[in-house]
Amino acid sequence: MKRGFGILFIIIGAINIIIGVMGLGSRFQDEAIAKLMFGFASLALGWWMVNSSNNSKSDGVKIKEKVQTNYKTDDSLQNLSDLKQKGILTDEEYNQKVSKINAEKDEQELKNSVEYKQLKSLLDSNILTKEEFESKVILLKTFSNFKVNQENPIGKVKRYEISVWHKLTNFDKELGKYFTFEISSTLSILDKLECFKLCSSDKYYLKGDSIIFYDTIEELISEKFGINVIVERQ
Repeated sequence: MKRGFGILFIIIGAINIIIGVMGLGSRFQDEAIAKLMFGFASLALGWWMVNSSNNSKSDGVKIKEKVQTNYKTDDSLQNLSDLKQKGILTDEEYNQKVSKINAEKDEQELKNSVEYKQLKSLLDSNILTKEEFESKVILLKTFSNFKVNQENPIGKVKRYEISVWHKLTNFDKELGKYFTFEISSTLSILDKLECFKLCSSDKYYLKGDSIIFYDTIEELISEKFGINVIVERQ
């Protein structure tokens, strides 16, 4: 309806502009100028109505896609809950699947964000290198997670389950004996990440230019990546 009226105003505006131009220089010049002004105003109004109608349709499609995605996620979570209640899924299996669904949902929301699309555009234009793009995406995930934590009430902060297993036992001449752990997670940024634990002080750290020690793996990941986790088993 709005688009139709917009097209009508564009037609009316164009007709009045043509008539106004033809009347310039004649004895009806004042009327011609009035028709020109009316024509330009009608044309502008019609153009605005058509554009706003197109934007509304675009927003409607985006909302519809988001609702459909939410429905699929809700259906999957409900199916998992039903299977758990029937004893077909164990608590561990249920928790793993729920964590995976939530991680995929967060990943999709990230890719739909304005900031991610801006970074992707810069990558496609060769303004950002692949390494720069990936580092900025990690930073964006940190900001997104911080926003979630700020919006959620205390006690309802979103947490991701991770598994940690002892990979190696090593020795460093400066640090002494330490353990190498590998993380398993549904989040690609954490999956297969190696962290280390000093045997002498039970402190955790990541290798890099400067080493900072943390009391727990949860604290390390929270400080380094801005992601709240729960260690499923260690």
